[in-house]
Amino acid sequence: MDRIAITGMACRFAGSEDLRAFWRRILAGVPALSDATDSEAFRFHVPDSKVFNRVTTLRGGYLRELWQTLPASVGLTPAALAGANPEHAMVLDLAAQAFRDAGYADKSPPRERTAVILGYAPHMDPATVNWVQQGVVIDQTLDLVRRCFPHGSTQTFETLRQNLQQCLPEYDSRNTLGLIHSSILARLAQRFDLQGPGYVVNAACASALAALQSAMDELRAGRADVALAGGLAGVLTPQLMMPFSHLGYLSKHPVPHPFGRDADGTLLGEGGGLLVLKRLEDARRDGDRVYALLRGVGIAMDGQGQDREDGQVHAIQHALAQSGVAPDSIAMIEAHGSGISSQDRSEIRALAPLFGGARSRAAVAIGSVKALIGHCGAAAGAAGVIKAALGLYHRIIPPAQDALHPHPQLKLGDSPFYLNLHPRPWVHNDAGQPRRAGVNVIALGGLSAHALLEQMQEES
Repeated sequence: MDRIAITGMACRFAGSEDLRAFWRRILAGVPALSDATDSEAFRFHVPDSKVFNRVTTLRGGYLRELWQTLPASVGLTPAALAGANPEHAMVLDLAAQAFRDAGYADKSPPRERTAVILGYAPHMDPATVNWVQQGVVIDQTLDLVRRCFPHGSTQTFETLRQNLQQCLPEYDSRNTLGLIHSSILARLAQRFDLQGPGYVVNAACASALAALQSAMDELRAGRADVALAGGLAGVLTPQLMMPFSHLGYLSKHPVPHPFGRDADGTLLGEGGGLLVLKRLEDARRDGDRVYALLRGVGIAMDGQGQDREDGQVHAIQHALAQSGVAPDSIAMIEAHGSGISSQDRSEIRALAPLFGGARSRAAVAIGSVKALIGHCGAAAGAAGVIKAALGLYHRIIPPAQDALHPHPQLKLGDSPFYLNLHPRPWVHNDAGQPRRAGVNVIALGGLSAHALLEQMQEES
């Protein structure tokens, strides 16, 4: 089976405008979470709310000015950029960065042999909100007013309809394009003149890893020679936070604490990450820089069982079987680590038997980048894979937050895992095997995914 090389990467997350800034933030361990700045959002904020249409916090991993994109830099006219969802413009910018990072600064990727697979699961994006307002809310409002004023004239209600429409953003063909989530591929195809396979994957929080798995399949099947894959998370709004708040999943702390004693929930984030993949033999032939090898990706559902650990275990087993590597050769796990205490405990219970074995305790570093940028939904897996790939490339095990204060119920002292306090050199293991890392994702709704990465070695 062809081994897959990561030859280019690009990302943008809270407090990190590009790949270098993201790595610096990871090494520094400085969170980039903040409060909302939109004054309109605060009317939805009720700290102890139990109702669905209010939120207990407005903190998150906001991109803020990093959403701003120059039209010329992404090949869009100002008018087209103004009508696009913000993540549509961002993905064009990230794709250009990823291709440059992969060695396509002075040339284009092979247009008929380049696949694009994006993990993208938008919910309350501006186009959808406008559609619902124009197509549903106006008529619902008019029906309500008619019940209160049954003797109102037809002309009065028509005037009210027009006034309501004038209060809303204008709906035009650009909004329709935004409703078709796969239209983001059309923008990429036009910008880079791509004619290979392309599709959007929605697997909730596992979307980015599902996209990477599909990209590997395209390369191994010979349908593509280059693949651009990753995940995107759109604008964070109170409406997007509402279901998480209602379920009690949002933290009351300024930052989430994955695996920490103060873990009480997660915080959401914005951003995206893209990776350029090639078959290893092609990358070597072309003289490409290789960050890491993507050895395998496993995805599994939980079935009828109530135990979410079953799906996690099966996903990891699928990834191990696909890669052919031994679990005791893994020295770092970039965990899902949402900061939701019950989910963190479940994750440790699933991981420990698989990666422990006969090894000594504290053999595997574990952490979660969500402590720095929040839970970025469909882009969460991309953030984790990029972090792991950079760790392998620089031969550094990144620090984990709350390393001094792990949650006592996790019983990390009795497990193979430890929270690394400071960045430290990734010392080569005694068996002479390449450095390896796992990336774990748990999606709401009963879906789990796991990716295995390996250091690029000259003798590989």
